[in-house]
Amino acid sequence: MQAKIKQPQFEVIGARLHIRWNEHFVEASKDQDEYYSYDEVILRKNASRSEIIEAIIAYHYPTAGAEFAAINNGGAEYDLYQSHRALAKNLTQQYFSNA
Repeated sequence: MQAKIKQPQFEVIGARLHIRWNEHFVEASKDQDEYYSYDEVILRKNASRSEIIEAIIAYHYPTAGAEFAAINNGGAEYDLYQSHRALAKNLTQQYFSNA
């Protein structure tokens, strides 16, 4: 997701919950204006903890096969999967702590 202005990490818009992370500011160049870039999932605003965690993990591993492969391949792929899993749990905890 890209935006010209900084976006909140958690935002409810209508019936949707937007969760954003991995914020990067991209400087303006002669060909484009500056902007903020985010990873983002959009869910129902009353999504459960498990639904939020699953959506964030699915952002990185869009199919069950991709997720299983990362787990079964072990090594660096497994470590990366575990870091995404920890991020998903952390973001979910932050959201429910501030809700």
